[in-house]
Amino acid sequence: MIYKLNVWKKEHNIIKYKNPIIVNNREQLIKLVKENKDKYFDSSFNIHNHHNNLLEYCIDEKYIKLWFDIDMIKIEFNDLQNALTEFFDLIDKVVGKKLNRNSYYIYYKKLPNKSYTHSLRIINWYYKISYDDNEALTNELLEHKNNILSKNLDVKVYHKERQIILPYNSKILTDKYEKHKNIFFDLKNNDSNSHFFVDYNYKDKNKSKIQTINVLNYLISYIGNCKEQLIFTTEKNEIEKKELFLTDDKDVDYSKRQKKLFDNDNIIDVLINHLDNKFYTAKYGKKWIGLLKLLKTLRLKDIQKFLIYSVENTDKLDYTIDRNKEFYEKLDYNANNNNFRIKNYGNSNNIICNYLNNFQEKYEFYTQEYLCNINDLSLWISGKIQKTENKELYNYDNIYIVLNEYKQKYLNEKCIYENFKITDTIEYNYKTGYLYGLNELYNYYVENQYYNMFLSNDNDNNFDIIEDELIINNTLNENILNEVNKFINYENRLLVLAMKWGTGKTYHITKRLLKKIFECDNNKNINDYLNHIKNIDDDKCYLNFNDVDIPYYEEIRNLKRQIIISPNNSLNIKEQQELKQEDGNCFTNHIDINKLKEDINKINDKLYKNPSQQLEDKLKILNCKKQVMCRYLNNITSLQSIDNISITDYNSNTKTYEINKNSIDTTYLDEFNTLMNNFNLNGNTFKGKKNNEDNIKIQKIEYNINHLINICKISKRIIILDADINFVKLNWFLNKIGKENAKKIKVNYNKFTAENYKLNFYDTEDGLEQQLLLKQNIKKEICCVSKNKAIDIFKSLICECFDNKYNLIKSDKVIGLLDGDGFNYFDAKNIEQSILSKKLFEYTEDDKNEITQSNKELIKCEMDCKFLNIVKKYNLKWCNDNITETKKEELLYNYEKCITEIYKFTDFIRTPTIKCGISFNSCYFDEVFIFIYI
Repeated sequence: MIYKLNVWKKEHNIIKYKNPIIVNNREQLIKLVKENKDKYFDSSFNIHNHHNNLLEYCIDEKYIKLWFDIDMIKIEFNDLQNALTEFFDLIDKVVGKKLNRNSYYIYYKKLPNKSYTHSLRIINWYYKISYDDNEALTNELLEHKNNILSKNLDVKVYHKERQIILPYNSKILTDKYEKHKNIFFDLKNNDSNSHFFVDYNYKDKNKSKIQTINVLNYLISYIGNCKEQLIFTTEKNEIEKKELFLTDDKDVDYSKRQKKLFDNDNIIDVLINHLDNKFYTAKYGKKWIGLLKLLKTLRLKDIQKFLIYSVENTDKLDYTIDRNKEFYEKLDYNANNNNFRIKNYGNSNNIICNYLNNFQEKYEFYTQEYLCNINDLSLWISGKIQKTENKELYNYDNIYIVLNEYKQKYLNEKCIYENFKITDTIEYNYKTGYLYGLNELYNYYVENQYYNMFLSNDNDNNFDIIEDELIINNTLNENILNEVNKFINYENRLLVLAMKWGTGKTYHITKRLLKKIFECDNNKNINDYLNHIKNIDDDKCYLNFNDVDIPYYEEIRNLKRQIIISPNNSLNIKEQQELKQEDGNCFTNHIDINKLKEDINKINDKLYKNPSQQLEDKLKILNCKKQVMCRYLNNITSLQSIDNISITDYNSNTKTYEINKNSIDTTYLDEFNTLMNNFNLNGNTFKGKKNNEDNIKIQKIEYNINHLINICKISKRIIILDADINFVKLNWFLNKIGKENAKKIKVNYNKFTAENYKLNFYDTEDGLEQQLLLKQNIKKEICCVSKNKAIDIFKSLICECFDNKYNLIKSDKVIGLLDGDGFNYFDAKNIEQSILSKKLFEYTEDDKNEITQSNKELIKCEMDCKFLNIVKKYNLKWCNDNITETKKEELLYNYEKCITEIYKFTDFIRTPTIKCGISFNSCYFDEVFIFIYI
């Protein structure tokens, strides 16, 4: 997770905050915020001369902690306790349930020598809430004018990228003080820098007592420690959402429509091509505005096209392009006028699909995010019930009637998420998707998401050959083998393969193609040469690739160069390690090339400071080696480093470097959809700029796109592989590289749906965790979408190895944790060899005072304390972050072997840090436990 902070600065009496601090992990975030807090409490801190002006950004697409900002108020400290109690009572009444008051933190702006405050910050860290719901709740509270706090709530602060000054910090400057003298009296704008948000301890007699030692609890943008999602809606908000198609209109009959996957890379073109022209008329002006507000949040570069098209198809003469542009420019998150205020919606693509589905009748637009509807749900429920109940009574039609009645009765009411009865004994939960009352527990969302992941989204009409299986009787399918052989013999030069995960497309297809290349004598001779230049310190020869006398010069230039482009470093290194075992492989990768470039830069620096013939000779050898690796060898690379692949060569006639149209034999585009998705103009994957062929600096993403296209244009053959092929992206790409007549092959078989996997559902986290801890003599893989949950399970499993006196009772346990921050490892037989990161040691017994006293929270406290006592007894130390990161890379490079042979885990916990292409084919784990949240 990426976090963002900033520091207020003042230039020419104006606030500046142009250079945000990007924080890449939770530990660094804690460190920075804690250091900031500690400065305030340092005895030498001067409130009139300081730099404590730190602020946070709300960075999540959808959620924040529940919080309220109260400003422009004057309230005495003596009145604050009662006012807060009344305010919390009001919140409970409006929300419809009692919220956890132990988790409220209150910070007030402290004015020197004043007995009152004019600003309050209220945070409830127990709950995460969407920006929309936090704003809706605030608006509802504002209606209660008799409450002194609620009537002064600020409603414009709930959106992504909102900047919020942190507790123990001040705003370096404000324009409010002198503008509103009726509230702030004699305060000057510059006085703001001496006014800090400090603790008002609602729960303690000592009101100035610090409320929390855990700084994450008062970071509004950090939701990783929230325990519950708070959902709030009103009838007014629901009606507005329906009017603007922010929720799906389930009354639309999709049965006769053709399904169409929404192309989120070309949103404006999709809208122009498919929205009915009536959408642009004055009758639907409110809906047009709603859509435009949504499009503004996406910052689309071709929005002008939509504005112009809207004018061309309207029925009002006064709707002009200038008027549209002016309106669009006024749309802003912080607009004072509600008509121009925009919000962030986490499901933007789904909402756009709702517009499309309501203003045309040919297609049912959908996204790859899951969308449920009554038709599908009725079929699913009736299928489950008919296994045990009366088939005639509980058929599809009767279930549909029950669901539709429920929808009509409760659609605008808060109890929409409660269980409702399908039969006298069977209930369905609309929110979670659980079906109760049968012999087993079932879940609609999980079953559909799980299996539909592995079902093809492709239209079979796009393929030339469709086969049910890749391997028949332990040999490659004959029809597919024929096409592969044609590709090997250059009869087909463009091959597209859609084959599911774990079905062997890499082993049976890619490696078959490469081995044919490796068997050439040239490749084997070049391997000898590569060994010759491997150790540059022993190599004293000066190699110049303009000189035909170099050993193996012709062989290197005539190498049938293979370029493999894959989406991530782990997959690149894994593939190279496998290929390096093949004689004649002649492969390098971008990581080795980048390392070589670093070595060259170091030699250049040394040469500049202390010139010597020895350094010059070494530099020549390194540069020669770089030319070999970048210009002639087979290469495995990521898109980010594709610019390392040179497609130019020296022309002895013109004495210049020119594009060599014969420089690449085959290009392999592995995980094609992911590769195409990496070209995201809004992402941070590509950094910096590059000079193009006209020596003009352009963004690296643009340079690398063009370079990939040029590589593919000159490649004699191209093979494209993925589990599913997005034909919108494929056709765009083939058009760019000017290639036609692709042979497209699809294999229907996939092991995840064909083989008999058994899913066991649990409707509570505790239920699944209890089963996990009970099963002792099996190997378990544990998958968690939450990093915090993964850490808790890791510590719980370690604690299970010891009794209450911290004596080891389970010496056979080997427990691993792999997450985005690194790799943690515990071996009960060799406890001192454990690898434990600092984040595991952050909890202290003092944290007990900050949580609600529920059984679940107390159990977690006891587990954390037991873990720390085990650490203390066995004198375990936390590792440097570099160690856990390095160990993670080592594990990913040899994933399967590390798990099954090197570490031999009894319990292995992982988060979604595992990327596409990391295969695990061994039957090693007995059961897989998956913690997902619905």
